[in-house]
Amino acid sequence: MVTDWYNETKKVLRDGEEIQRSYRLELNNHEGFFSLTDKRIIFVRVDGFLRKSYYITFDCPYDDISEINKINSHSFDIMCLDGKKFAFKTFRIPAIHIVTNINYYKNSAFQA
Repeated sequence: MVTDWYNETKKVLRDGEEIQRSYRLELNNHEGFFSLTDKRIIFVRVDGFLRKSYYITFDCPYDDISEINKINSHSFDIMCLDGKKFAFKTFRIPAIHIVTNINYYKNSAFQA
């Protein structure tokens, strides 16, 4: 089933770029969908109840990430090279699982 957040994410993909994993997360108290591609991370915020709106609020290539820190079992931070810090909260999936996948795709992107 294709959803609107997925279509919003697909709009910004570059030629040959593919979504590898997606998770329902929270960024700055806004729910949305966190997608790992083979080149970057994209977060699509979902607003509204009956009439949903979708906004890309985080779009960061792996080579622009300076740090990834697991804070607790359901929280992690991403620090970008420009000094901005983004705090994510998971719902059901342990943060370590997502952090491990970010590191995997980050390392894979550098080898490609």
